Amino acid sequence: MKLERTELQSGGDLKASEELSLRRTRPPKEIPGYSIERFLGAGAYGEVWFAVASNTGRQVAIKFYNHRASLEDSLIAQEVEKLVFLSADRYVVQLLDVGWDSDPPYYIMEYVESGSLEDMLKRNGPLPVDRAVEVFQDVVVGLLHAHAKGILHCDLKPANILLDQDGKARLADFGQSRLSHEQKPALGTLFYMAPEQAELSAVPDVSWDVYALGSILFTMLTGDPPFRSADAIGEIDSAAGLTARLDRYRQIIQRAEMPVAHRDVPGVDRELIDIIDRQLEVNPRRRFANVQAVLDALQVRQRNRERRPLVWLGMIAPAVLLAIMSAFGFWGYSAAVKDSAKALASKSWISNQFAAELAATNVAHDIESLFDDAEQFADRPDVLATLQSTLEDPELKSLLTKLRDPNLPMAERAELVHQFQEHPAREPLQDLIINRWAAGNGRYASWFLLDKYGFHIASSAGKAVDSPVGGYYGYRSYFHGGEEDFDHPAIDPRYHASVPPPSGIYPTATEGTHLSAVFLSTASNTWKCAISAPIRVDGETIAVASLTINVGKFPRFEGSPEQFAVLIDERPGPQNGMILQHPLFDELLHDENRLPDQFCEDSKLRVDFATFDDRDEYDYIDPLSHDPSGAKLAGPWIAAKQSVTITPGDEIEPRSTGLVVLVQEKQASAVGPIHSLGKKLATAGVAAMAVIVAVAGAMWGFVLRSNSRRSRGTFGGSGASATPIHDQATVVLPKKR
Repeated sequence: MKLERTELQSGGDLKASEELSLRRTRPPKEIPGYSIERFLGAGAYGEVWFAVASNTGRQVAIKFYNHRASLEDSLIAQEVEKLVFLSADRYVVQLLDVGWDSDPPYYIMEYVESGSLEDMLKRNGPLPVDRAVEVFQDVVVGLLHAHAKGILHCDLKPANILLDQDGKARLADFGQSRLSHEQKPALGTLFYMAPEQAELSAVPDVSWDVYALGSILFTMLTGDPPFRSADAIGEIDSAAGLTARLDRYRQIIQRAEMPVAHRDVPGVDRELIDIIDRQLEVNPRRRFANVQAVLDALQVRQRNRERRPLVWLGMIAPAVLLAIMSAFGFWGYSAAVKDSAKALASKSWISNQFAAELAATNVAHDIESLFDDAEQFADRPDVLATLQSTLEDPELKSLLTKLRDPNLPMAERAELVHQFQEHPAREPLQDLIINRWAAGNGRYASWFLLDKYGFHIASSAGKAVDSPVGGYYGYRSYFHGGEEDFDHPAIDPRYHASVPPPSGIYPTATEGTHLSAVFLSTASNTWKCAISAPIRVDGETIAVASLTINVGKFPRFEGSPEQFAVLIDERPGPQNGMILQHPLFDELLHDENRLPDQFCEDSKLRVDFATFDDRDEYDYIDPLSHDPSGAKLAGPWIAAKQSVTITPGDEIEPRSTGLVVLVQEKQASAVGPIHSLGKKLATAGVAAMAVIVAVAGAMWGFVLRSNSRRSRGTFGGSGASATPIHDQATVVLPKKR
């Protein structure tokens, strides 16, 4: 298949062309019957001059083909052939005469006053959206006429679109166009040419022009064609030869992201974005099937824009009437109900606030008592003596030193942990811990001791299979004294042995009695917390004594299904807003002995303190109502919250524990007496609603009838017609043989 290439000029031709470009004041040839007045522009094959017909005074443009070459006659013949097909088409620049035998050859076409679309974009920048769509629609209609006559343009770009005195677009330069039955390839212009067109064996297809249309509309809106950038141009220019340049161009478009600059243009709506995106699809099968489909999409968009005021009228008018009715209803209802409801809700909130303060005080006393227990144990002389004796035992000391090695293999670590747990020198310290735990009569969940590096050295769990003794727990907040646990170190599930951080850096033991972050009980999925007190010798911490307690034992509140207390963690970190105790938990534990995992994993089942204001306190939604097991908790509640603060030991200033007690009461139960008042207003509300429905129905009927008439009348066809713009027939000469 032969490809028509751009003419290559010799050195002499180039010099002649240079000389010719320097004397634009004289046309290449005088044409009988025309007065050639000024130079308009030059292209690859020749130049264009403005002239006036001597007899009629008609303004024309004359295109001279200056370069004599073997391809010259065929080039003129091809372009003239397409213009003949489109004679008298209002959307195409008209052919008036052809000089086959002239030297140089030429043809005469009508003069379009306003220049090209490219010139306008260079002068004024991107067009306003409405103007761009107006020009684009003219181009689409003109191209549709060309396709209807079997002509594919194959080189659409702003330079080939001329604007007449009315600002209407005209298609020009059909030098690369093909008839639909032609199989010869045709190369367009970079960044307006479809990627599949950039191939020397490509067969002309309507999708090429569809792609070029999208590029033109994109350029009118943004000022630059899609995919063009300095990097892309440099990459193409660096390729050697035409084939390589075309391959590079095709690859750039195929691997690039879809352009998005048109989405940011003010006034570009969603429908117009979709029209552009579909035309610029790299895969031709995803583009509009033809130019008619593009025009149909434009008309649908225009029809929707024209309908929009009616649609808004149909939406806003009922809303206005509904607002009037709502105001009337609200006035009647609020006069009888608002003050009473507010008074009852306020009274209920005050009661709940008092109950929350009382419950928070009880929790604080419990925590302070536990602080005392931990501190008293840490200060006992027998505990200190036994602890020092245990830690100074050579064999135990050696075992702990080895366990602190972060590179210790797991199997060896497990063996050392077992030796440490079974070592008889640890028994006195273990007995102290077990006796202290037993003395609580079920008050404590556990007692344990950690050395200053964070390793468990004694636990009330004794020698149980899952005993933590020998394991590393320095990442826990009950050891390091922070607000939350550090990242969990690696754990080998086979030996239940915790491994220190690989860095070998151990946290510093807590410097004062501390309430830890909450953590989950693996057995019941309920929350626990620990209270830790340092054991010091000469001001240096040598160990940490800790006790744990089930958090669910804290709130002591005699409630009911309609009013109860909830304990919540308000501290920053991963547990913020976590519900630690709730009456629903007691019910589930009674039936299943374990809480479902979602109660500690699902973020929707937490309290959002950021939005907890006065309005929410009177209209609070229990987060657990989002879970199927908490369906009975649905509905608004009146809630009051109180932070838990403690003043342990000899401290004067209270400090926050990060825990919050929330007492909530069913709103329906609190303000139920006023609900009966709403029934008295039901009749008036139904009457007002009936009026609104009738008026809204009438208005929507008007909107539907109006749209129906418009659809039948204006937008039934393609919206295009080929009306001639000249009274006299276009002069068409036979092609030169």
